[in-house]
Amino acid sequence: MNMIDALHARSTVRALKPDPVRKDTILKILKAATRAPSWANTQPWEIFVAGGEALERLRTAYVARSQERVRSNPDLPAPQTWPPVIRQRMAELMSARARLILTDSECDDAAIRERLLESNYRFFGAPTVVFLCLDRNLSSWSLFDMGLLAQSVMLAAQ
Repeated sequence: MNMIDALHARSTVRALKPDPVRKDTILKILKAATRAPSWANTQPWEIFVAGGEALERLRTAYVARSQERVRSNPDLPAPQTWPPVIRQRMAELMSARARLILTDSECDDAAIRERLLESNYRFFGAPTVVFLCLDRNLSSWSLFDMGLLAQSVMLAAQ
């Protein structure tokens, strides 16, 4: 598959099969992805892979924190406002996702947010999750490198 075909074939999946992913497949993907360029060859990332019981513990903890209404503390602040065209795209996505998972009787904004958030915290049922991490002390420049790595993981997986 050439790169253009891979980009066109890439999609976001929010309901995954529980079939395990072989370790050699994950290693092959990550080995290729770490060829991603980085500023001055810093390769500032750390990669962690979770599956099995470790991933179940993470799922359980994330869902519990959500149900306990523990406020998230993201490393980067979420935007407070979006331009109208972007807000519209986000609303269309949320509406389409809601139609897939909720019945008409559940279709209120609170129910939608709750169900979609919980599916996030369950990692959409993925049997394996790859965590891409950066040291907090690095500059914002490293976020570009992380974006290149993330895209490379997705394309290699494709």
